[in-house]
Amino acid sequence: MAGSIIQWLRDEMKLISRADEMDELAKQTSTNEGVYLIPAFCGIGCSLLEIDVKAMLSGMHLGTNRSHIARAALESIAYQVNDLFVAMEKDIRQKIKTLRVDGGVTQSKFLMQFLADVLQIPVHKSSMFEMTAFGAAKAAAQAIDFWNDQDSPHQIEIFKPSRSAKQMEPFMNGWKRSVKIALNQK
Repeated sequence: MAGSIIQWLRDEMKLISRADEMDELAKQTSTNEGVYLIPAFCGIGCSLLEIDVKAMLSGMHLGTNRSHIARAALESIAYQVNDLFVAMEKDIRQKIKTLRVDGGVTQSKFLMQFLADVLQIPVHKSSMFEMTAFGAAKAAAQAIDFWNDQDSPHQIEIFKPSRSAKQMEPFMNGWKRSVKIALNQK
């Protein structure tokens, strides 16, 4: 849902006119002020797998504005990735030490930094915008011995955690509370 969340804010809610406006809007508030977006437009996925849950904004107050909603949307992507990480680490019984990312939402420096803070690991953003097609082409080229490793994309940016797990705890607790509320409203 990562790209779809931003598309929804642009096309349906008219909160932004271009996806690249999200960062500036999200940075206009120094905290989420308790506002959380549960983007369950198709239910909640990992690790709950609840398809009947509906999307929801929680924690709004009279001071809630566009910047809070933009920030909540970007933060929700990081929380969902964290939920997936928790499930994966449980399955593989070890900690994941880094995350490599690509795609449209990686253009958000706010999101990449928040993701590093939530996961408490470095997030490596590729210099290549879309790695899926590149990976398929590389696999095919390697299969016929037509590959030069110097052609591999290099990372251009590494986002390291700038806040401790303790500092991130209130954010994580707010997310969990909001998910619980959404689950109880289905």
